[in-house]
Amino acid sequence: MSPASINPTPVQNSADESIPKIDVTVRKALERYFQTLGDEKPHALYDMVVSAAERPLLEYVMARYSGNVSHAALALGITRNTLRKKLALHAIANPHPTPKL
Repeated sequence: MSPASINPTPVQNSADESIPKIDVTVRKALERYFQTLGDEKPHALYDMVVSAAERPLLEYVMARYSGNVSHAALALGITRNTLRKKLALHAIANPHPTPKL
């Protein structure tokens, strides 16, 4: 597998405007969150949003690269060790663990 296929250059596809941009989706979710809060003050908002986005991102990328931590880490732009820590933090099991020698 070539590095280009592991970490492809982002492609802009203006033809399919039906796919919502991530930032727009997050903004709308935050608007709904604040509407439900009413007069209450938010607590640990940053951690809540990062955690909510990070878990599905990690799950998707790990599945996309068939559990290959090296390829997933490269695609995410983080080290393998950081990826392993994040997987453990979110209790995400690797469906295709590397066999121990």
